[in-house]
Amino acid sequence: MKCDRHQNLAPASRLPVRRTGSIFSYYMMYLMLTGIMISSAGISLHVVLRSGVRDDAASLQVQTLARLQKRLRNDERQAVNSRSDDESLTFVLSDGEQIVWEAEGNILHRRRLNDGEVTERDRFAFSRASDVTFLQRSQDIAVVRVSEPILRVSRTPADGSESGQGGDSASVPAVDILVSINADSGGA
Repeated sequence: MKCDRHQNLAPASRLPVRRTGSIFSYYMMYLMLTGIMISSAGISLHVVLRSGVRDDAASLQVQTLARLQKRLRNDERQAVNSRSDDESLTFVLSDGEQIVWEAEGNILHRRRLNDGEVTERDRFAFSRASDVTFLQRSQDIAVVRVSEPILRVSRTPADGSESGQGGDSASVPAVDILVSINADSGGA
C-alpha cells in the first residue's frame, strides 16, 4: 500500500494539483528595489532640472553684466567730464547732455538727460540677493561693484570651528567695473 499523505490528488477526472508561487520575502525585496530605483531616478531628475534653472539665472546675470560694462565703457568714451559719489555716477557729454547712473539695491538705472528732461532710460536688474554700489577708489577711478552675498563657510583661526556667517566683504563675491573719472574741462 502506498502512502498518499504527501500527494494532493484531485478526483479521478483531474490531474494532480501542485502548489506553486513565490515567497512573501521575494515580493518585499522586489518592491524595495523598485522603490529605490524610482526614488533615485526622481532625485536625479530633480537635480538636473534645478541645475538648469541655476544655469539660466547665472547666464542671465553674466549677460546683464556684459551689457552693463558695454554701456559704461561707451558712456566713459563719449564723456568730456565725469564725476562720482557714493550714490551716483554722472557723465557730461560734449553736447551738454548728461548720463546719470544711479544704484537702487539690486537695480542700476541709467538716464540720459537733455536740459533736465529724460531722453533715454535703461535698467540693469540683478538677482534679489545682489547689491549694486558705487565706490571711489581714487580721484580719477570710480568702481561700480555688483556683489552677490552668498552664505560662505569659513574657519576661524582661534578654535577651528566653522561659521556660516558671510558678513565681511572678503567673503562676498563681487564684480568690480572700473571707470575713469575726468573732471577736466566742460561744465558740471
